[in-house]
Amino acid sequence: MTQTSDPGMRVVTLSPLGTHLHQVYDELVDTHQELTPAERRRVGVWFARNAAYQGVAPEHEDLVGLLAGRDVYLVQVESLEQVVLGAAPFGQEVTPTLNRWRAQSVVFDQVLAQTRDGSSSDGELLMLAGVYPLESGATVLRFPDNQGYTTLPRLLSQDGYRAVALHGDAASFWNRDRVFPHLGYERYVAEDDFAAGTPLGLGLADADLFDQALRELDRVPQPRFMHLITTTSHTPWELPANLRGLDLPGEDATSPYLQTLHYTDGALADFERALADRGLLERSAFVVVGDHEGPQKYAPVDERWLTGNDGRVPFLVHVPGMSGRTVSTPGGQVDVLPTLAQLLGIPAQRWAGSVMGRSLLGEHTGSAVTPDGEVLPGADGAALLQEAYEVADLAVSGDWFLRP
Repeated sequence: MTQTSDPGMRVVTLSPLGTHLHQVYDELVDTHQELTPAERRRVGVWFARNAAYQGVAPEHEDLVGLLAGRDVYLVQVESLEQVVLGAAPFGQEVTPTLNRWRAQSVVFDQVLAQTRDGSSSDGELLMLAGVYPLESGATVLRFPDNQGYTTLPRLLSQDGYRAVALHGDAASFWNRDRVFPHLGYERYVAEDDFAAGTPLGLGLADADLFDQALRELDRVPQPRFMHLITTTSHTPWELPANLRGLDLPGEDATSPYLQTLHYTDGALADFERALADRGLLERSAFVVVGDHEGPQKYAPVDERWLTGNDGRVPFLVHVPGMSGRTVSTPGGQVDVLPTLAQLLGIPAQRWAGSVMGRSLLGEHTGSAVTPDGEVLPGADGAALLQEAYEVADLAVSGDWFLRP
């Protein structure tokens, strides 16, 4: 059966107010359309030209292989905006843990959110597979069984890593139970698999997510790649009074949003301490990313008082004890995979010609293009970026990734 092609239905289905309703359509998937020879050539040429943007600038060569052999914890923080990091409204730090980490991190502070209808699932496709989302509808709903992507979990598994994803919500949310095995995860731990949990917001509390991650350490040998997907800071940003750690005024969207992120930041600090108690911290690395914007995307203008985000999400790589560095290369979420691949020391020939992102460690700009297809002024290879979403539509909805 073919899913409806009405983009209006998809937008309504995937709105913040009806985010779970998409599961009604989880069997209404599209089938691949065979690409014409001309379309196949166009996609292939685009990927080949994009591969030229994977070099490393001399000033960043020392970072290549920085994460090799370490346990890597990819913390995907729900709705985390770049402007939140370092924010201290009314003299109170919102994210004291992440602020402390920044002094011992590679901080990429000019990364655009590039999600479309698929919200968090688009963020995962961008960051894990280096592929732009479809123009209409969520890729994981329309093509949940797509295979052939070059993905971060698969690249790491080929190097001996054990790749596991954890999420405190229903396993089928955003079709993750179908999609994650195709992305290379050997195990997916969802809400029903948690040993314990307290319902909070969209799913289980983020403290429970990190507690479950600690339990997984006993069954997943090193080196580990753990993808931890938080939920507490999802709309509508409701947190019980006894869990609010900030004193913020107003009945707006920003105040409760910041309360939820402060809570998640505290849960992350507890996870860090638990790793230290087990003697694991010194060989760990933390990658923190935002999946998409929060109030800047979903709240009315008059309820957003923390401004200046400019469409960005955080991307920082924290290694305890390292000397911090800020890389202000303009780019996007699609650049996370190639950048991490270089930090992990994975040779470019294994991924450069099959991902749509660019390394943010190069002498060029990254994929500085908005979800609307607007290329930022000064971006290198602007003609390529202008075609990026259209080429992604062809590659994902066609059969390009299944090429022999």
